[in-house]
Amino acid sequence: MLMDTDEVSRRVQKCLRKFLDSSGRKDQAISGQTNLHTGFGFSSDEGLDLVLELCDEFNYEFPNDFNPVIHRDGKRGNSVNELTAAVSHYLANAKASA
Repeated sequence: MLMDTDEVSRRVQKCLRKFLDSSGRKDQAISGQTNLHTGFGFSSDEGLDLVLELCDEFNYEFPNDFNPVIHRDGKRGNSVNELTAAVSHYLANAKASA
């Protein structure tokens, strides 16, 4: 069964909350427009840890070149909404090829 966008968003935000709390950023509010790099201060290296959280949450192995913090163009950070869209895209493609 394919997850709807609201379910993916809820679960991505759950991972972000867990990651923010564990990295000492408990006071950070999460909104769809928040930039993971400039808004939360996540480094590209922290993206590696975050993707592991996402893998566990969704029981899916994201591609090795997927960095949830940095936009695919490499020039800016992803917003929470962009991260949710990317996760939805990967999950939909996995379901389509299964």
